[in-house]
Amino acid sequence: MTGSYWRDIARPIVAQAIDACRRMGITDPDTIRRSPVLRDAYPFGPRQYHPYRIWCSEIRRQLNIGRKLTEADLPLFLSLRKKNHDGEHQG
Repeated sequence: MTGSYWRDIARPIVAQAIDACRRMGITDPDTIRRSPVLRDAYPFGPRQYHPYRIWCSEIRRQLNIGRKLTEADLPLFLSLRKKNHDGEHQG
C-alpha cells in the first residue's frame, strides 16, 4: 500500500490495461494513454475530482510520461546527440 486508497486501486488496473495494449501491438505511450482499453478500465464512476486525477497520474507514472530526466538518462541523450550530430556532416 502506498497510503493512497485510490492509487492502490488504480495501480494494478492501469498495469493490466497497459499490458493488454502492448499485447495488441500498441507501444507508443501517447497512443496507449488514449486507448479504449485504458479508458474502459476506469473503475471509479464519473471521471472527476480526486479519483480521476489519481487515475491520470498513475497512467503517466507507469508510462513515464512527463517525468523529469535524471543523470541516468544522460548517456542515452548524449549518444543520440552524437549520432544526430555525426549524421549532419555526411553528405
